[in-house]
Amino acid sequence: ASLQGTWYKVRGYNAKYDCYLCQPNKFDYTPGSDSLKADIQLRVPKLKSGGFWQNNVKENLKISPEGDRSTFVAHGEIFGLSFDEEWYVVAGDDDYKLVAYKGQNLQDIYEGAFLYTRTPSLPATIEGKARVAAEANGYVWSKFCVVDNACPAQTEAKQEAATLTWDDVPDLIEWFAPGTVPKRDFSGRYD
Repeated sequence: ASLQGTWYKVRGYNAKYDCYLCQPNKFDYTPGSDSLKADIQLRVPKLKSGGFWQNNVKENLKISPEGDRSTFVAHGEIFGLSFDEEWYVVAGDDDYKLVAYKGQNLQDIYEGAFLYTRTPSLPATIEGKARVAAEANGYVWSKFCVVDNACPAQTEAKQEAATLTWDDVPDLIEWFAPGTVPKRDFSGRYD
């Protein structure tokens, strides 16, 4: 119930799964239910043609019984792949939630962490306590990426960009298998 409403993913630990643009996430909990409905949004940039692919993922997060190791168990599909995840809310209060996760799909076994806040960017008043919580749980704060939640409107595509060519193949691969195509402008630093 403490995740009810809109939260923004503002920091991510796994560059392959957490660092996409524009990640408002909406949660809806019905009292007495054993699950939480989640509307997860993210944008995957089109590297060659510009713009982005908007992705909306609807999930039911099953609330784990007290005493289980995870907080939620999620089953869903994104980028054409089914996935299973365990989410662990490892720290937080009314202002932020630090979530660690482990998951698998047909392509990968993965894990990571992310930070939710109620605002599109991380307020300075929350950053200190979020950093302490992350480091207390074994994460290196400087390795978290900053998620851009500006969410600008999609620019109109150029007519020639509407036709697929061999140059568009890397964009399609990145959309179906994120993290496969190395990002040319990524230095490997998260600051």
